[in-house]
Amino acid sequence: MTFDDIDGHMAIDFVRNVFRFVDEQMLNLEALIGQDMRSEGDSGLFGHADYFAGMGFVAGQRYITSVCGLLKLRKREALALGPEFISAVSYASLINASANYWKHSDEWDFEKLNDLQKATKIVIESAGVTVGATELVAYNVFHQFKLPGFKELLPVLTTWSNAVSNSVV
Repeated sequence: MTFDDIDGHMAIDFVRNVFRFVDEQMLNLEALIGQDMRSEGDSGLFGHADYFAGMGFVAGQRYITSVCGLLKLRKREALALGPEFISAVSYASLINASANYWKHSDEWDFEKLNDLQKATKIVIESAGVTVGATELVAYNVFHQFKLPGFKELLPVLTTWSNAVSNSVV
């Protein structure tokens, strides 16, 4: 039995709806950013796109947390499972790190990162994204996935949750 069967598909349905909303907003913003770039060579809307990408990652993280909580598995162990974005870095760990960064980076002292912040930074930078106080990290991580929208992460998350479910059997 999969996590989604146990959960009654509530968590994945929530994520699906949030991803749909984020994708709609990102599509609109990308069109406006494209217009700005053509006419002005820059756009003030990249920050807005980063916020929506951050929301998408937080929704994915919520799903990850639901799976780990219901199956009573430590998140650190679970994040190592499932499809890899690059060797030794799972999509789940990158989604989790991106959500954590987006939620907490305003609290970070980039000159004195604690161990959790350093670990988050390492995961994100392994995907080829620069981490810093003024960087659009969520937006840039999402673009590293080279997916048309967040909804394409749904199969990745369900494959991950199946791997987690199978690991506790």
